[in-house]
Amino acid sequence: MENKVVLVSGPSGCQIYEKLSEVKRLAESRNKRIYLIRIFDEMRKIEPRLDERTILNYPTDKLQSLRSEAIREIKNRMEKEEGLFLIRTPVVFYWSGNIIYGLSYNDIEILDPDLFLVIIEDVMRVKYIMKKDPQWSMQSFSLRELVFWRADEIARTQEFARWRRKDFYIIPREHSVEVIYDIIVNRGFKKVIYISFPISGVPPAMLEKLLEAKDNFIEKINKKYIVLDPYTIKEGILSFKLEEALRNNLNKISFSMKYSEGLQHFIFEREEVMEAIDAIERQIVERDLNMVESADIVVFFNPIGVLSPGAACEMMHGYRLGKRVYMLWGGESRPSPFYTANCHKIFKREEDLVEYLLK
Repeated sequence: MENKVVLVSGPSGCQIYEKLSEVKRLAESRNKRIYLIRIFDEMRKIEPRLDERTILNYPTDKLQSLRSEAIREIKNRMEKEEGLFLIRTPVVFYWSGNIIYGLSYNDIEILDPDLFLVIIEDVMRVKYIMKKDPQWSMQSFSLRELVFWRADEIARTQEFARWRRKDFYIIPREHSVEVIYDIIVNRGFKKVIYISFPISGVPPAMLEKLLEAKDNFIEKINKKYIVLDPYTIKEGILSFKLEEALRNNLNKISFSMKYSEGLQHFIFEREEVMEAIDAIERQIVERDLNMVESADIVVFFNPIGVLSPGAACEMMHGYRLGKRVYMLWGGESRPSPFYTANCHKIFKREEDLVEYLLK
């Protein structure tokens, strides 16, 4: 078996190691030889006194020396053993007002990853997770700081991937374990679909039914395809809740959001959301278009036939990158030319689209 090395980055507070542990269990249940290695754990083998709560207070040269030695040990292990190696570390840390790099170009050259994967999470969830994490509870991050940390993490990982000319993916943690496993193990055998659908301006009751229909559609095709779903990041709700707070002169923004683990409640100061919202909205666009770039096929799933400027942009972006673009259109009238001009095939019935994709 030939070794495969996957660098899994992503900011702290996203519970990425826990998600990768689930991926590891799934891989082992399918008789895959897989190793999950956290660079901090390897550093602690060299220096047992290391503490996650204080390690980032170390002088930069000390951190670099420990990390370099740990990476050499990981490389030695990869040369002696065969299997799939998942290497987990953030590539950027925000700490006490400073930016600390978690990996250098030399580190990347030694590890020589075959795949670069960034796992991300809603910033509102990250903030709540960090408040309870002993390593981060003494650090007070605003939503805006967490958004910029995530942007730096994505940019540096993508920079490494481009330098090494390797595949790069942004995967929200809310995706299933199966999706992450498929990206890591089965990308060469299964094509990737980016599913686009209307969200903004859709009435809540209609949106709930649309999301249920979207999930059912994904279930029908996910044996053959890896499906990337942009709604696995839900922080766009902050835009609507901020508008509501401004309209009603509320100083706090309070709402609940449904995740795969259940319902979670959030409360934020209005000013904190206002400071972050421009960056959040910009990242929504950048992230979704990046996922389009990672896909082979774009499917605009629109059984309710409503207009969606975001979906039109995603279709155009995919079309101009040479992706296959398909549309399910439930409207009574013919869709806008901004859809039809950037689409290879239009379907009026979901069953016809499913049959076409599975043939």
